[in-house]
Amino acid sequence: MRLLIFAPPRFLAILAHCFASSRGCHAGLATLLCLTAFGASAQDTAAADAYYERLLQTYYQHPDKQVVALTIAYLNRHSVDSTQKATLQSQGHVFVGFLTALTAQDTAMRTQLRARQSQINDPGFRQLVGSLLPLTPARLFANLPLTPSYNDMAWAAYFATGDPQYLDLLVRNCRYAVERKNLTLYVTGASARWSLCAMAQQDSLVQQYLLRQRTSKEVQLILRSNPSALRQQMTEVLAQNQQRGGWQH
Repeated sequence: MRLLIFAPPRFLAILAHCFASSRGCHAGLATLLCLTAFGASAQDTAAADAYYERLLQTYYQHPDKQVVALTIAYLNRHSVDSTQKATLQSQGHVFVGFLTALTAQDTAMRTQLRARQSQINDPGFRQLVGSLLPLTPARLFANLPLTPSYNDMAWAAYFATGDPQYLDLLVRNCRYAVERKNLTLYVTGASARWSLCAMAQQDSLVQQYLLRQRTSKEVQLILRSNPSALRQQMTEVLAQNQQRGGWQH
């Protein structure tokens, strides 16, 4: 499942809002070291990127203790070219969710990230990481606006830790799938429902979590649905409501 469900807002604005409110193999690291020492071919870079992007979605099952070094290398590789940097910025909310949850759960990772923060070449990304270090997941999610990016951040936090509290946030957002006036709220609710349904078919721990929550009518709906049908339903609701007079944003 892709983490990026819909286009996110700028992640530094999210952080500003928050502060204003009071067992895996090491092939990725080996590739990274080769890239650093000898230069990178396009194929090598693609392999390193694929490993890291997969790690962002499997870390809680297959942790790699080099994740801080891999994160910094990934940020540095993608902050040189302006097009790649723009793409990376659009994914910033995923890094926010992943790193905030990871460093809250693993203080050694927090210490390591603080010590190596200066190795991040781009000032904006360096500032982002610095902003994350004192931030707790509870504070982050308590002050986030409800958007589809909230769901992406909750998934990133779950993939970093395997903590079901982040699945609780997604189930809670499903209630907005019945919204028919505010477009952002509807897409937030519908994408939360769809992503839980999709992940339950790929991840046994998500499936087990939902089964434990099956007294909830919302969870019952998710368990008896399939992702394709839910995505089709989203498309139909968006089109039908637009024909009836449009959405509020």
